[in-house]
Amino acid sequence: MPEDPKITIVERSGPGDRDPVDAVLDEIEARPDVDRLVIGLRRRSPVGKALLGSVSQRLLLESPVPVVAVKPPA
Repeated sequence: MPEDPKITIVERSGPGDRDPVDAVLDEIEARPDVDRLVIGLRRRSPVGKALLGSVSQRLLLESPVPVVAVKPPA
C-alpha cells in the first residue's frame, strides 16, 4: 500500500515587507523535501490576464518544483 503523502500548509498573510513570491521560493529552498507546490487562483478580468507580474503567474514560472494551480468552484 502506498504511503500517505506528507502535506505541509504554509499560509502567508498580512502585508509583510517581503515580496510574496520570494518568500514562497525561499520556503521551498529551505525545505528540501518539498516536491510540489499547490497554489490557488482567483478569477481575473481580461485586463488582469494580460498583465504580467501576478504572484500566481510568477510562481508558475519561477518555482523549482512542479506547481499545481487550483481555482475555487464556480
